[in-house]
Amino acid sequence: MKRFFGRILAQCKWLLEGWWWWAGFLVLAVALRVSFHPGTSEFEVRVSGLVLQWLGVGTVAVGLRKARKMFGRPRPMTSFRAWLSRRPSWGRRDVMVADALPVGVSGSAAIGRPWSPVDPESPIAEQVGALTKNVEQLKERLAAAENNLDCLAHEHIETLRREQQIRAEHDDALQAKLEVAETGGFYISLMGVICLFIGLLLTSVPREIAQLLR
Repeated sequence: MKRFFGRILAQCKWLLEGWWWWAGFLVLAVALRVSFHPGTSEFEVRVSGLVLQWLGVGTVAVGLRKARKMFGRPRPMTSFRAWLSRRPSWGRRDVMVADALPVGVSGSAAIGRPWSPVDPESPIAEQVGALTKNVEQLKERLAAAENNLDCLAHEHIETLRREQQIRAEHDDALQAKLEVAETGGFYISLMGVICLFIGLLLTSVPREIAQLLR
């Protein structure tokens, strides 16, 4: 019994997956049955064609609505209101200029770096000692600058790697959306084209079809 209900459920899911096919063919079958039965009138043929044209236009509207939601675009009325709000004024606008605010010096004062002065009149040993201290300070500063440059380069590389990863993810998401937009509504659009074609045919020659089936 469970296997039987499982098969029934699988059949129902299969039918729901291709709902656009059987729903479209059902509508076409009803329209053709009304238009091509013996003794049909011109009015019946014309109304059937008009209904099929409406269904075809409806499929286009559904496709546009799905594409708008998929890409996060605003509603047409929202876009129209935003366009109206950007209308330039014919009158003179008063531009208010804000008073300049005093800009203060932020942060602490510059940190003084020690430096050993060299007195030419001092003994040679003292001058060499001062120069040695200055050289050591220069070496420390160069080492600190190299460390800072290494840290900045590492941060820059990590930032570029993260940006590339985020850009690749966005590109993949955009590609997926484009594929869904192009192929996801293909069958609905195809059914809409068929409805429009048959609807135009019925509304173009309703009198001839009615006379042929009398």
